[in-house]
Amino acid sequence: MAQRVQPARRRLETTRLSVEQIAVRTGMGTAATLRRHFGRTVGVPPEPYRRWFRARGEAGGAGPAGVPVAPRQ
Repeated sequence: MAQRVQPARRRLETTRLSVEQIAVRTGMGTAATLRRHFGRTVGVPPEPYRRWFRARGEAGGAGPAGVPVAPRQ
C-alpha cells in the first residue's frame, strides 16, 4: 500500500485536487481508504499533511510526525 501512498503524498503537495479525487487517481478507490492508509504510512491524515506542507513553504526538514520531507524544487 505504501506504493500508492507516495503518489498520493506528492499530489497532496503539488495539486489542489480533493482527497476524493486523489484517492481515485492513485487507485485507492475512496477517500476513506486513502485516509486510513495515508495515516498509517505517514503518521497523519492527508488533510493535515497538506496544510502542514503548504504552511512550511519552501524549506525542507522534518514533516508532521517527524516524516522527512525533501525541499521542493
